[in-house]
Amino acid sequence: MILSETGPGPVPVPPLSDFKEHLRLAHGFADDGAEDALLLGYLASAVAVVERRVSRALVRRGFSLAVARLERDGCLVLPVGPVVAITSAVVEGSGTSLTLDVTDWLVEPCGTRQRVTAGGGALPPVPSGHTFRVGFEAGLAADWAGVPAELSQAVMMLAADFHARRGTERDGDAGLPQAVIALTQAWRPGRL
Repeated sequence: MILSETGPGPVPVPPLSDFKEHLRLAHGFADDGAEDALLLGYLASAVAVVERRVSRALVRRGFSLAVARLERDGCLVLPVGPVVAITSAVVEGSGTSLTLDVTDWLVEPCGTRQRVTAGGGALPPVPSGHTFRVGFEAGLAADWAGVPAELSQAVMMLAADFHARRGTERDGDAGLPQAVIALTQAWRPGRL
């Protein structure tokens, strides 16, 4: 299974000015922007960690998932949600490519690990040596302003922790601050 993002540009992050305010960098000093790239890197890393922890894209964007086989019942389980739309499906291999019609495909209405079926039934089988590639859009919000408050706060707190520690080690749950764990815990996917 290979999951990748599609579309132009970097992963959406909170506004840099909001992060500087969170760090209190905007008070009493002239802002020459010298650390902007570093701060944006902390934000992008924090978004990635929070998204992996909750198995959801915070801001809607495109993804592509390539698999060699489907689940036993002929469905496809998408590792990130909530899925907004299935945009494409292609079976590739042996120098050929077959585009599939996705208009009747259904996505189970849950936030994570959503199952995709063809009109409630099995998807077409993937021949041996071929790849099944599905394009889809997923995300909790259309832009950063719509991200749930506790997840937005978790991103800011984790990015601030990255800024403060600058790469030093931390014990605990994947090195996460306890406040970030608490803010994201309710959003964690349950076991299947």
